[in-house]
Amino acid sequence: MIVMSTLLKENLHLQLKEILHTVTLLALLTIVCTRAEAQDSSASRPLLRAYIDCGPCDEDYLREQIGFVNLVRDPRLADVTVQVTSLPNSSGGRTYSIEVIGTRRQARRADTLLVDISVTTPDIEGRAMLVRGVKVALVPFLHGSEAMSHLDVTYRPPERTSTTGAARGARDKWQGWVFKVGGQGLIEGDDNYATRGGDWSTSANRITEAFKVSISARGSFRRTRFTLSDSSTLVTHSRTWTGRVLAVQSLGDHVSLGMLVESGSSVFENTRGYLRLGPVVEYDLYPYREATQRQIMVRYSVASRSNRYVDTTIYGKLSESRPHHELSISPNIMRPWGSVWGSTVWSQYLDDATKRRLTTNLGIDFRITTGLTVNFYGAYSFIRDQLNIPGIDLTDEQRLLRLRELQSGSYFFTALGLSYTFGSVFSNVVNPRLRL
Repeated sequence: MIVMSTLLKENLHLQLKEILHTVTLLALLTIVCTRAEAQDSSASRPLLRAYIDCGPCDEDYLREQIGFVNLVRDPRLADVTVQVTSLPNSSGGRTYSIEVIGTRRQARRADTLLVDISVTTPDIEGRAMLVRGVKVALVPFLHGSEAMSHLDVTYRPPERTSTTGAARGARDKWQGWVFKVGGQGLIEGDDNYATRGGDWSTSANRITEAFKVSISARGSFRRTRFTLSDSSTLVTHSRTWTGRVLAVQSLGDHVSLGMLVESGSSVFENTRGYLRLGPVVEYDLYPYREATQRQIMVRYSVASRSNRYVDTTIYGKLSESRPHHELSISPNIMRPWGSVWGSTVWSQYLDDATKRRLTTNLGIDFRITTGLTVNFYGAYSFIRDQLNIPGIDLTDEQRLLRLRELQSGSYFFTALGLSYTFGSVFSNVVNPRLRL
């Protein structure tokens, strides 16, 4: 009996140890699973990855201000892509379109926000307004992100109770007109040459939803002195100015009708003065409200062009007037995968079909894959309308220094580039120390 009692006690002790070990293992397993679940839960709701394509933005300021998303350097790695584009507005400033396009987890949602910045807004305030617009545009895409539980909303009311501006019915002593005047003088040189000159420009604009008037003029002057190998001196002069008046009436979401007056002068082009006057019609394949993201515009104009020349041309003319027409197609598309821009212009003198010109240029930036971007630019002109070529014999100096335009049947230019970026995909940190 004593032996059986001892055996029972030992069996009970062993069972208790096994139960204790089992409970301990279950407890440890529960703790591990709970931690793993918490980590998985945290990992399932990380900060949103955002790629922000904003040419006018101050990149360092952008990184400092937007801390509720992970900024990445390639759109293919992002949950959302922010595309910031702009057009001039009626105040002489710019209207920025902030388009947010969801990818991956966002089921390809899209949203657009507009920010108007006046020409009188200081740069530091304009920078803050633009970045604030980017932040507001990102908020609807944060659902399911860890940032949602840490966000708050603040509101700072404007100092004045009225938020209406001139465009919304307030009294405007300028009646919507915006004027701009600018200029600069320059002096440059060394022991072998010296240049002095200046540039000037002026403009006046009035823009409403239905009507647009734009008046502008600009010019430049250069006087350059060269010291030649025989110690003699060569002095050259170049002068040019251009002016334009454009009035445009809106005829709907896609069509506009305008009247264009252009004039100018250029010694290089042997033109003492020219005047071109005629109507212009434009059709945009996309609505004008999408102009900051995409446009494909078709324009046609017919006009009378009058020229007065500096020297008698190779056709024996000092002045002439001819009917002229022009057709152009201009794409301008900015998307997360890249951008396409350019134009193709066909022009011709109506009284002589042989006097014509075809000019085309095209630029493409295309993101092939993560970090790899290819860019291309090309231009070509087929030239058969150089009525302005002087009939005098040009000196070698005039030819070498390109002081006067020479006859040519064509012009071309091409450039192809490739860039590749690799390493960490995140770009959140700003370190302004020792910028070289």
